[in-house]
Amino acid sequence: DRRLLPMLEEEIRLELKEKADAEALRFLGQHLRQVLLTEPHTRRSPTAGFLVDPKGDWVIVIVDAEGVPMGEPLQIAVSGRTAEELAADLAPLSEHKIEALALGNGKSSRAVLRQLREALAAAKVDVFCFLVSEAGLASYANSELARKELPDCSVHVRMAISSARRLQDPLRELLKVDPRHMGLGPQQGLVSKANVKRVFHDVIESCVSYVGCDLNLSPAQQLSYLPGLDIKVAEKIVA
Repeated sequence: DRRLLPMLEEEIRLELKEKADAEALRFLGQHLRQVLLTEPHTRRSPTAGFLVDPKGDWVIVIVDAEGVPMGEPLQIAVSGRTAEELAADLAPLSEHKIEALALGNGKSSRAVLRQLREALAAAKVDVFCFLVSEAGLASYANSELARKELPDCSVHVRMAISSARRLQDPLRELLKVDPRHMGLGPQQGLVSKANVKRVFHDVIESCVSYVGCDLNLSPAQQLSYLPGLDIKVAEKIVA
């Protein structure tokens, strides 16, 4: 009672903790893999990114087939306006022959989806609305990488651009976000940070190797996960 049982109890607790950690890491890795391997939009064409700002107004940015912003962002005030009134502000979408519009799967975007579709129909803009993951979207838009990539854009415009790119090529865009900021699950706080970082790195490397990279389009963040490359070599390739 005094010697054997306390020793056995400590060993059993340690063994159970190791099993629980292994299961948590397996879940986090599997969840991250599902997010990264989200199927991209089948057609490479100009796409619009949509965002609802804190005031409830709409921010729409058009990007070309390569994800480069086209023209000026559309800042549309919504409060108290009818679908016909909003349709006049959506007219530029038809000029670029937009086929898809990407909006985040958060509550704010889904709440206005019906109103958005009515306005698009009133503007006679034939476009499909797709929901994309908002995981880490704000984190990317406020990051140093986003400020370097889109220096002349506001945070909300960057978020709209990233939403459109996530529809075009989810893997390429999601790799710009630290996996720890993607809301993969509360298990991250229950296991070793070093183990979580190792699992995330292995999963990302596996996904990038599985999909492959286009040297003409892939950013340095994506190329750096290819076996045999690091961020310095990847930046030289991009440059």
